[in-house]
Amino acid sequence: MLLVTGVLLARASALVYPAADGGDGLQMAVQVGAYPGASQVARIDLHARTSTVAPCPPYYTATEINGTDVLYVAGSVQRVPAAAALTVLAWDTLVPAGGVFGVCNNQLYLSELPRRCRVGRSGVRHCRRHHCNVSFAESHRGTCIDGSARLALGTYEMTVACAVTTAFGRRSPAVTPGPPVLSVMRAALNVEYDDNSNTLRVWEQPTAVDTAVEYVMILFLTLALAAWLGWSASLNATQRHNDMEAAAVLWKRIADVGLFVADAVWLAASAKVYHVVTESAAIMPEAVDQLLGADTAAAYTVWYVGVACTAAAAVVYVVTVAMASTGRSLPKFVCAWVAPHVAVCRTGPSQLAALVTLRWLYEAVLLTAVHLCTPGGLGESFVEVVGAGVGLSLAAVTGRDATCLMGLCRANATRVAVFVSAAVVMFHVALFMVYPCVASQYEGDSTTVLLSAAVTAQVSAVSALYHRPPRAPLHAFGNPVAASGAVRPGRF
Repeated sequence: MLLVTGVLLARASALVYPAADGGDGLQMAVQVGAYPGASQVARIDLHARTSTVAPCPPYYTATEINGTDVLYVAGSVQRVPAAAALTVLAWDTLVPAGGVFGVCNNQLYLSELPRRCRVGRSGVRHCRRHHCNVSFAESHRGTCIDGSARLALGTYEMTVACAVTTAFGRRSPAVTPGPPVLSVMRAALNVEYDDNSNTLRVWEQPTAVDTAVEYVMILFLTLALAAWLGWSASLNATQRHNDMEAAAVLWKRIADVGLFVADAVWLAASAKVYHVVTESAAIMPEAVDQLLGADTAAAYTVWYVGVACTAAAAVVYVVTVAMASTGRSLPKFVCAWVAPHVAVCRTGPSQLAALVTLRWLYEAVLLTAVHLCTPGGLGESFVEVVGAGVGLSLAAVTGRDATCLMGLCRANATRVAVFVSAAVVMFHVALFMVYPCVASQYEGDSTTVLLSAAVTAQVSAVSALYHRPPRAPLHAFGNPVAASGAVRPGRF
C-alpha cells in the first residue's frame, strides 16, 4: 500500500521544466528511496547511457542495495544505480525495452501520450535511441533572415521571431546564432518517442486564443443559465400545485423569449461540435481514455455530441410549438411542421409535460457545455472539480424532471423513453464528468468507476425524492382519448 501511494504521489509531481542553467536538458521532481523517500531534482539527459540517482541520507531510505536504490518517476518504480552525482534520467529509465515516453504540457509520461496531447499540427522524425539529438534548450539556434528563422524537426517546420517577444504573459528568448536547431521546450511542443518504430513525433499545443474564446463562452453560458433560474423556480411551483393556469402563463413566457432560448441552446450545441472539430483537450479527458481506450473514447465523444445536437433540436421544436400556439408570427411551412402538436399543448397536462421536457433538455445541453468550455488555463484540478460539480448538478436535474415526467406520463412506451433518456444522461455524468475527478485522487479502476456511479445515482435519487410529482396527476399525455372525445391525448 505504501508503495502504491508513493507511485501516485510521484506521478502527480512528475513535471518537467527547463534546466536552471539554460543547458540542453529538462529537470523534473522525483522521489528516491523507501516511501516517502527523498525529493530530488533530476535532469533528463538523452545523451547519457545510464540513469543514476544521488544517494539519500540513511534515514530517508532502507532500500539501497549493492549501490542501487528505488526511483519513483511518472508512476513508474525502478531500481537504478546510486552515484555520488546529480540524479540523471537516461534512456534506460525513460524508455524501457520496447517502450514509449513523452512530454505533454510539462507532464512526463512513460507511456503513450493521452489523446488530448496528440492533436494539432504535427511532425515526425525517424531516429534511434542514443542517436536522436533533441534539443530542450531555452532558445532555438539558427540563422536569422529579416528578423525570423526557419526551423525544422523532421517533417515539422515552423518560423520563429529572432528577437525577444512577449505574448499572453509568456516571454520568448531570442534565437541564438548557429546551425539550425529547433528546441522542443522553446516551441512548447508535445513530444513522444516510440522505441518500437524508432520515431519521434511532435505536436503543437493549443494557442492562448482558444482560451480567450472559452472565457467568453463560459460567461455567456453562465448568464443563460442564471436568467433561466426564475422561470425554472416558477415551473417547480407549478408542478407542486398542479396549476394548469400557471403552466399556461409559463408557456407564454417561453414563447416571448423563444428566440433567445433557441439561440442559447444551439450555441451550446455548436460549442460541442467546435471542440470535436478542433480536437480540443476539454473533450478528451485523460482518465476516460485510459479507462475505455483511445479509439472507444473517440467514438463515444462523437456519439455524445450527436445526442447533444439532437437534444438541442428538440428544444427548438418545443419552443417553436409554444410560439405557434400563442399566435407568434412564423413562416407558414414552420406552422405546418409543428401543427400536430400545437393544439395538444395549448392547455392541460400535455402543456406541463412539454415545459418539463423543455427545461430538462435545455439545462442538460447548457450544463454539459459549461463542462467543456471551462478554461483549461485555470488548472487541470480546477477543471476536474468544476466538471464533477456541474455533472452532479445535471444528475439532480435529471432526477427532478424524469420523476415529474414519470408522474405525468401513463403510456408505457413514454415511460420507457423517459427512463432510457435518464439512464443515458446518468451514464454520461458518471463516466465523463465525475469519474475524471475521482480518478485524479484515486487509482483509476473498477472501484473508482463504481464510486462515481454511486455518487451520481445518489444525487439523482435525492433530487427525485425532493421533487416528488403531484399526488393525483390529471389527464396526461399517453392516455386514451376520453370517452367524450373532447380532449386529445398529448404526444410529448
